[in-house]
Amino acid sequence: MSIRELQVDQSPIEVQQLKARMLQIQDQLVLKTPELPIALADIHKNLLQHEELIHLLDDDDIRLLHQTHELHKQFAMIQKEAKSVSGRRKKLNDNDLANL
Repeated sequence: MSIRELQVDQSPIEVQQLKARMLQIQDQLVLKTPELPIALADIHKNLLQHEELIHLLDDDDIRLLHQTHELHKQFAMIQKEAKSVSGRRKKLNDNDLANL
């Protein structure tokens, strides 16, 4: 028994259930598509040889993806620049600084 298997066996029941479910899904995928491991290995090999295949989205697609994610999660992933406050600013003199 490997250390990794021992760690999974000693982990909380939720982790063990998750591991079992993932193995079940893996087995079902391989049963329904026996060539899946070969296809995944082939895809991995091609991606390593041709880095240009990795970037499937252009800049506009990535921007749209980020905007959609921000709307979905209701938060901004990229902070907008703060606008300067317009209006009069009081100039400080020596007396003002001394009173601080």
